[in-house]
Amino acid sequence: MIYRRLDRARLRRAYDQELKMFWGARRIGDRELAWGHLERAHILSQRYFTRHWHTHWLMLRLAREERNRAEVRGQIRRLAAVPLGWAGGWVPKGNTGGANVHPLKPMSVEGDLAEALEGYSPWKDVAVRVAVVVTVLLMVLWARSAWSEVRERNGEFLTVTASAASQCTPVPALEGAEDIVLDTAAGRGFAVGGDRRAFRGGGAGRSRVFAFPADDPHAARDTTPDEPAELKGFGADLLRKPDGSVWLGIANRSNVAHGIEVYAVAEDGFLTHYNTLTSPDFRNPNDLVLLSPSSALVTLDKRSPAGTIWEVVEGARRAATGRVVHLEQGSMETIADGLLSSNGIVRLDNGRVAVGELVGRRVSIFAPNSNGDAYQLERRIALPFAVDNLTSPDGRTLWAAGHPKLLTLARGYQRDEEHKSPSMAVAVDSVTGTVRTLFQDDGHLLSASSVAVALPDKRMLVGTAFGPAATLCEGRS
Repeated sequence: MIYRRLDRARLRRAYDQELKMFWGARRIGDRELAWGHLERAHILSQRYFTRHWHTHWLMLRLAREERNRAEVRGQIRRLAAVPLGWAGGWVPKGNTGGANVHPLKPMSVEGDLAEALEGYSPWKDVAVRVAVVVTVLLMVLWARSAWSEVRERNGEFLTVTASAASQCTPVPALEGAEDIVLDTAAGRGFAVGGDRRAFRGGGAGRSRVFAFPADDPHAARDTTPDEPAELKGFGADLLRKPDGSVWLGIANRSNVAHGIEVYAVAEDGFLTHYNTLTSPDFRNPNDLVLLSPSSALVTLDKRSPAGTIWEVVEGARRAATGRVVHLEQGSMETIADGLLSSNGIVRLDNGRVAVGELVGRRVSIFAPNSNGDAYQLERRIALPFAVDNLTSPDGRTLWAAGHPKLLTLARGYQRDEEHKSPSMAVAVDSVTGTVRTLFQDDGHLLSASSVAVALPDKRMLVGTAFGPAATLCEGRS
């Protein structure tokens, strides 16, 4: 029941007046008169939690002073029942509140108290409370159902077991190798990693870049460049031009500005900063295809800042805010949008590119149009995990790595090394769409796999989004 302001004000004034008269009776020592005013105050206060409880408390104090044990016991029970009566909305109208009357007995109300309580019905309060409780329960049930759906959609109910068919060992020299790229002509690879938890979501820390011989990842060395001063890397790509020059691009989400850092790669593997590609609206780069030292195709995964609750909400809503842009210095052009958190991107044969959609749990393949100035969707291939980075050993086959349980990664392993996140990597035929498992683990051998690359002698190197070491597997199929 919604009461008019006049009714509530009248009840408050009447209640306050009864308490004032109660204290006056106390001062002159007339306990019978004082008790009568408390009974009247009780009749006026029952629909209000604080005033109702306070009235019974004063009754208890008065009963103790009078050494009335029966009344003390009765008031203690009534004090305990006040929250239940208020929560249910039902109180016996007119009940005087003493132990001499049943606590659930309605009583007649006459005179000035009847005027103050005019229009008040306990059953109307009950109806309001029931409606509120039903509404809250329905909202809770809906929230539980929605949360269960989100968990199911993100693979949280999957059972992922360790099933690596070959011998795999950790490579501690490649800490947090979130993305790995190979220069097959030079027999060398680069990994972008480091302690990525330290700078996830704008925190302190700096990425590290490791160079390693393709035939011996354990011999990796730190080649982290000095520039820029703030390097918070995500995906990377390597470009070898016809003139023999080699270039490395790294997606950088620094607190200063988001951009693509381009490095010239020396023969010894060390990096010299050449250029930063960015534009005014460039935000949240995840991975890239380096077209030249001044041009790249870049995936922008979300609109919300990484590491915030809004990023989680955007992913949980499956907001199709991911896109692929063609970036040149100072300008960019969207070439594909409506993606469910666009993540890894890799070049394929015939000018095609493949994009991994993290939240979408799929790979989308785009082909250039007849003029070669735009891309169109060719096909989508569903995968059994949230797709992170992509590589292609031959231009047709995709190697995709990712996270079967995305919420486990986002809410656990991303924050704490102890909360392991399962890993999976597959080979995908970009033409037929067939999928073959390369690597699978429950998170104890390798947690949160982010990339898989083919090494010489049928070996496979699997990186990790946040873990302390990559994993090297022998005898891949």
